[in-house]
Amino acid sequence: MTMAVLQGNTAPANPPAGTMARTLTLQVTEVLFDFDDADFSTEEQQLVVDSVVGNMFEVEVFDENNLDEIADAIVEEVTDYSQWCVVSLNYRHILNTY
Repeated sequence: MTMAVLQGNTAPANPPAGTMARTLTLQVTEVLFDFDDADFSTEEQQLVVDSVVGNMFEVEVFDENNLDEIADAIVEEVTDYSQWCVVSLNYRHILNTY
């Protein structure tokens, strides 16, 4: 299991010409959102967390061995999906068998 922590804007550098992106399937196992400024009950916060944990997300990366690039991609994907800022999350790579 791998942990991703949001650490500012760390967008990956431009890949070398001719490099193709690879799609990875990642499953979120734990997530912490920034609910500090939200007028949201504990139950409502848990609904958001539950809507993400266990879900699988496909992310595109240029270097499948670059954990920072993968972490940035999954954090961005989960943030877009949930509409909440991710503070940290754990995920695991689901191997594609095709």
